[in-house]
Amino acid sequence: MESMVFFTYPFFIMITFVFLSSALTLIFFKQLPFLFLVMLSMVIGYLYSIFLGGEGTAPYAVTISGMVSLLAVGLVHGGLYAGKTAEEIEKHV
Repeated sequence: MESMVFFTYPFFIMITFVFLSSALTLIFFKQLPFLFLVMLSMVIGYLYSIFLGGEGTAPYAVTISGMVSLLAVGLVHGGLYAGKTAEEIEKHV
């Protein structure tokens, strides 16, 4: 039953916050190690779940926070790589 608390409105807010903060942090600090950012997001998810839903939802919040942060990292790194590649192709043409 505690796992159902995970699918409530406040956890969607946490997921959105983790995604946006991870993406914006990587956009502005490109040299930041992604593993540090993912671990920090997982800690934020753990603290949020303890604050809001109790110990039972912590594994779900940590897992989802880590996966959402990895998704944001992948999208930002993919976008930066595509931008570099486009500039290199433009130089050779």
